[in-house]
Amino acid sequence: MMQITMVETVNEIQNKKKWDAYMDLFPGGNELKTDFLRVLENSLSCDFKFHYIEIYEEESLVFCSPIFIAKEVPLDLVVVSNRIQNIINVIKKINARLLCSKVIFVGTPLNDEMYFTTNQTTSFSKILDGLFKKLLELSKISHVNLIVFKNLINKSDFLFFKKRGFFETNSLPNSIINCDFESFDSYLKSLDSRKRRNVKYKLRKAEQVGYEIQILSTIEENKLKDFFLLFEKTYLKSELKFESPNLNLFRNLSVALQNKVIWISILIDNIPVASSYSYVEQDCLVMKRIGINYSSPLPYIYFILHYETIKYAINNKIKTIKLGPTSYQAKKEMGAYLQPTYLLMKHHNPFLNFLLYLFYFFSKNT
Repeated sequence: MMQITMVETVNEIQNKKKWDAYMDLFPGGNELKTDFLRVLENSLSCDFKFHYIEIYEEESLVFCSPIFIAKEVPLDLVVVSNRIQNIINVIKKINARLLCSKVIFVGTPLNDEMYFTTNQTTSFSKILDGLFKKLLELSKISHVNLIVFKNLINKSDFLFFKKRGFFETNSLPNSIINCDFESFDSYLKSLDSRKRRNVKYKLRKAEQVGYEIQILSTIEENKLKDFFLLFEKTYLKSELKFESPNLNLFRNLSVALQNKVIWISILIDNIPVASSYSYVEQDCLVMKRIGINYSSPLPYIYFILHYETIKYAINNKIKTIKLGPTSYQAKKEMGAYLQPTYLLMKHHNPFLNFLLYLFYFFSKNT
């Protein structure tokens, strides 16, 4: 017999050990484990309302996932067509809230990838029907009409969703760099000649100014705010904004992830002018956030931070770096490839659901 529960806090999860073991089934699972989720819950509860769903068959956990409700989500977050974006910008000038919606997301505000996996002893169709029933109940209670499965990787099971009224659209892909090299020179040799010349030129120009690299697993409380201000400035400069910058989030994640956190920083005159906030998961360095002081005299500071991160990964035998979304052209110059991610969406109103489908379809193909 299948049992489905939905709770509002991590502490109410029925069996945290089973939840964490389930999340070990797929890449990116660390960000969906209970310690990580507790940090998000404690740090971002002003922006989002969190829920946690568990589906058991007898004593076996066959599916679990975090869920969060966002109040005002810009529906053009993943629009890739410049022509459509120009039209959207005109609409926003008339009414900035017109293209915003309250949304139930399956995932978390921070996760860049999600694999919809289940225990295969239970039919996938049966699990989905149970999940959708709970999501529908939540949407009615919360007065939300739009449900989104966030940043899915594996498309093999999308047919099950489409039969239930969901449509698929592209999300923002992740950028991944291969670092499985003996040395930084070997990495450079893997690039084509133009990219290799660009890397060497940028490093040479930066070395003429001079800088130091600092690598830390923890940051003292009295210095944490200085680092946070770098991240906040970069966030505010970004065109894509979702969760708001939060000092407590950085502080609490450092505690929850303990020695897995890696801060790679560029210093000039002993003052941080750029920093990346990452953690190691298996053979991958996951770069969650970067902070840059663009008024620094260091040229090509964005690239230098990433080159030094690549050096760190190679020196520590870390095979890949996941850089996350945005700034794709710059990351391709470093040899990154793109990992596609997808959204599955459904509006309860069939007509509006069809309009949303058309909106995203033309945003991709115009």
